[in-house]
Amino acid sequence: MNETFKFLKENTQVNYLSTINDGKPSCRPFGDPILYDNKIYVITNKHKNVSKQIEKDNHVCIVAYDDKNWIRINCELIDDSNNMKVKQAVIDEFDWAIEGLLFK
Repeated sequence: MNETFKFLKENTQVNYLSTINDGKPSCRPFGDPILYDNKIYVITNKHKNVSKQIEKDNHVCIVAYDDKNWIRINCELIDDSNNMKVKQAVIDEFDWAIEGLLFK
């Protein structure tokens, strides 16, 4: 998990997260993951379309490339927005994330 997180956080500036939107793939840039309790968290605002898409279907794909290597992670994201310890960890690192919705 640490190696994957390091690749996403330190080796790449942008990661791409794909969701399903009305049965069709939708992809957008993502950044600033955090590692907490040996889980990688991605952060988004609960009012964004990506959050609504994840709520409907939590199967996603995260892709990142660092000019030499790439990684593709097929996973299911879990809404962890009620986990106050994780929220505090995110806020400690990113003050802009106060109103975000967390997924791990």
